Amino acid sequence: MNQQNLPPDPGGEMADTSAAAELTQMSDETTAAPTAGVPGVSIAERSQGLPMRARQALKTAGQLIEQRQLDEAERVLDKIRAQAAKHPEFLRVLGVARHLRGRHVEAATLLRRALELAPGDALIFTNLGSVLGAQRDYVGATVAFQRACALDPTLAAPWYNLGKALGKQFRVEDALAAFDEALRRDKDHVTTRIARAGLL
Repeated sequence: MNQQNLPPDPGGEMADTSAAAELTQMSDETTAAPTAGVPGVSIAERSQGLPMRARQALKTAGQLIEQRQLDEAERVLDKIRAQAAKHPEFLRVLGVARHLRGRHVEAATLLRRALELAPGDALIFTNLGSVLGAQRDYVGATVAFQRACALDPTLAAPWYNLGKALGKQFRVEDALAAFDEALRRDKDHVTTRIARAGLL
């Protein structure tokens, strides 16, 4: 599905298939991985406004998180905290790392701070939905994924995640409709088809 989806997170609730650039698979688990998440948009573009060193560090941290080297990723982020702490992409990437550590409350706080700075960012809403899903707040996750879909309806990942969240609430018809929207954007995505079939 181009560059808009993610690899698996150990959480096992929903897949955050949109959290990072160059992370390309959807999965059936709760993931929030970092880099771009939007086809053709790199972490360098998402970190506009930061010094080049900080932008490179964010890219490196994203690659480390993709490899699940979370300690090293956070060490890289710590080195640019003074420069980048008020940038939404820094907050998002750090939130992703905390999410993957199972520190969901901290992750949600970081992502909400990122949204205060970038309220129209579909990727951050998708990450937040995955964190809320990991906390079994499926209503909150649904709201976040719906917002992501509205902000960028071309992305398949938020639709897939929305279907998962709705399915957790036994809203079968709505979940099927969300999966159908995901498949319109990636007709060959096997995980979406499996999740959809599981509701029939």
